[in-house]
Amino acid sequence: MIEILYTIAGTVAVLACSPQVLELIRAGRSEELSVATWSLWCGTQVVSLAYMITLRQPLLILFATLWSLFYMIMIGLILYYRKYPRQATEGATVEK
Repeated sequence: MIEILYTIAGTVAVLACSPQVLELIRAGRSEELSVATWSLWCGTQVVSLAYMITLRQPLLILFATLWSLFYMIMIGLILYYRKYPRQATEGATVEK
C-alpha cells in the first residue's frame, strides 16, 4: 500500500515541476533564478540517488533519478538563457 502511495505522490510531484521548466522555456530568460541554489538542490539529489542505489530499492532509485534529471534540466536551461536570453517581444513588458 505504501509503495502505491509513494508512486502516486512521487509522480504527482515530478509532474508538478513541469510548469517550471515550461515557463522558463516560454520566458526565455533566467535572471531571477539562482544557479547556486539549483546546483545545491541538484547535488543533494545526486547524493540521495547514490544512497538509494546502495539500498537497492528500484522505486526510490527511479524517483531520485527523475528528480536529478529535473534539476539538471533546470540548471542547463538557466545557464543557456543566461548566455542567450530571449529579447522581450514588442508590446510585452518585463518587470524588474
